[in-house]
Amino acid sequence: MDPSRVIILSMFCNLPEYIEEKNAVEKTWGRDVAKAGFKQFFYSEADFNHAPGLVGNVLYVKSGSSRWSTYDKTMSALKYVQENFDYDVIVKTNMSTYVNIEILK
Repeated sequence: MDPSRVIILSMFCNLPEYIEEKNAVEKTWGRDVAKAGFKQFFYSEADFNHAPGLVGNVLYVKSGSSRWSTYDKTMSALKYVQENFDYDVIVKTNMSTYVNIEILK
């Protein structure tokens, strides 16, 4: 399988503690994502600071910010990926998930 056709999609929300977790992922196993040739996007709800769309490796989608909005947030992110990227596999995670990239390869 072509590693560039693997997308790791990681959910977080725009609260300081979750942004810290996102940053920790980028500094730990997230570094291995790029080395493996995979793509990684983090997704969160759009708000008054972030319009919907992709900014760097963060996808902001229209959804609420509560846990009750998790489904809508995820479906919006998956729809965006479907419409904008060619891929073979999506690995959906969140900030409390550790992905062993070596095993995934």
